[in-house]
Amino acid sequence: MTLKIDRSIRVGTMVVGVALAAATLLLGACVGKLPPPGVKLLGQIDETYRRGDYAGTITRANEFLTVYGGVEAAGEAYYIRGLALASLNDRARARQDFETAVRLARRSDLAPLAEVALGNLAYEQGRLPVAAVHYRRVVEKLPNEGPKDEVLYRLGKSYAYLGDWRAAKQWFAQLMHLFPGSLREAAARRYFAADGFTVQCGAFRVYANAQQQAAELRRQGLPARQVQDARMRYHLVQVGLYASYQEARGALARVAAFVPDAIIVP
Repeated sequence: MTLKIDRSIRVGTMVVGVALAAATLLLGACVGKLPPPGVKLLGQIDETYRRGDYAGTITRANEFLTVYGGVEAAGEAYYIRGLALASLNDRARARQDFETAVRLARRSDLAPLAEVALGNLAYEQGRLPVAAVHYRRVVEKLPNEGPKDEVLYRLGKSYAYLGDWRAAKQWFAQLMHLFPGSLREAAARRYFAADGFTVQCGAFRVYANAQQQAAELRRQGLPARQVQDARMRYHLVQVGLYASYQEARGALARVAAFVPDAIIVP
């Protein structure tokens, strides 16, 4: 018997993290060491999670781990329970389950998934240095398909936000090489072409309008400049160039006093 599980983390009704369902994880390598009741219960855990019954998933996983917590398949139960806990926004307990799944995993496919799940939790919480550590441990072990482009993108973005653009560009370059035409490639190219973050105040088709806004901002003491967008369609007004996202956020707070809808872009 083999069980298919969704390789994603759901928080509430929103999917966050990397949806790894594209390459199905087969839970079966360790099932053979379980007695038939354990095999059945593990299947029920998976099926209950797939139905979106996260509380039921946790209840069944608890039952399984009470009886079979010492067998190899316990890693799968911890992993699925972690997904259910994350879906209910219980991130602290989800993290504990993913960490346990990493420790107990006896198969080469489960441990990387649990590490990615840990990275996703950290990334969504803004703990980017921690997220980068988890992703780096396993990114090379992931197959060059579907979900790996998202992991590479999050790695690159994490390092860019932290101000390490050299490391960021290495991951973005790998994404562009392995996944040309993917949904994340265009964003990766924007980051790869940048050397920092800037505060964008406006995008104008008419050059004189951009010139006027830039001049007004400079009169307010802000280092505004005009640049052309990559497709040569708009005249952009931008303020400053900042290595880290945190620095750019500080500048945005000052700019927002004059341009409330200003945004941070790489």
